[in-house]
Amino acid sequence: MRLVVAAKFWRHAGLKGAIVWLHRAVLACYIFGAMGVPALKRLRRQVDFQQVRSAGKRLSFGPFILQWLSRAELPGVRVGIIASRRVGNAVKRNRGKRLLREIFRAYEANLPQSLDLVIVLRKGYDKYAYTDLEQAFLKGCVQINTTSSNH
Repeated sequence: MRLVVAAKFWRHAGLKGAIVWLHRAVLACYIFGAMGVPALKRLRRQVDFQQVRSAGKRLSFGPFILQWLSRAELPGVRVGIIASRRVGNAVKRNRGKRLLREIFRAYEANLPQSLDLVIVLRKGYDKYAYTDLEQAFLKGCVQINTTSSNH
């Protein structure tokens, strides 16, 4: 319903190109699925973040910090990303979170099951290339796997 109302508004405003773009975006969501991390795979409550940050383990990398806590009650990996105002303005923080969500989505299979993961973005993350961020995350996955298998 909202899509139809928006399309009518844009058509009335003379933005026919926007209507075509909107239809393509909706079609892409249906074909490829919505991008991002599904709600079941996200840490949403403050209590969950606090548990991971207080009782979990921690690895420090250049562009970010990984903190995790193994949990037995629920299968799957849940992720939460923190970007404080020290990282930069809203544009920089949101871009960093988008990049890390995409990296998590791509390499989630490399993490052990039943895990809560918090990624804390650091100030100079934008000085790193995307491939460097990927390599740091993969290195973190390997270290998480080795520490999880030891216990």
